[in-house]
Amino acid sequence: MMLRYAVLLPVVATLACDEGSPLDPDVGCTLEALPAVEVIAADAVTGVLLKDIVTVTARDGEYHDSDSQPGPVVGVAHERAGRYSVTVEVGGYATWSTEGVSVIRGQCHVQTKTLLAELQPTN
Repeated sequence: MMLRYAVLLPVVATLACDEGSPLDPDVGCTLEALPAVEVIAADAVTGVLLKDIVTVTARDGEYHDSDSQPGPVVGVAHERAGRYSVTVEVGGYATWSTEGVSVIRGQCHVQTKTLLAELQPTN
């Protein structure tokens, strides 16, 4: 019985990975989950990176993912390729947004798009 599971485990692990396998040393895949979109939040006037709570939302059709955490860097839509509309919100700043952020899948992971969101203070 134990041998049957030992045989199935490598098959399942291989099927779960796109084109490469973290188990294949020649490919060099890792087991980490990378964000499709990573946002760096900065004050548009001073250029200072924002360490306040940054909320990033990425939408692709019916799909959406959102995360709120201390800035300046927030990642969303982990391991999901797509074409995203992205909004960034920080207290005391106007909402920043962009559309048409295209993210493709590489051999092992998505190819993260890093965006610099320069937010205008509302004061």
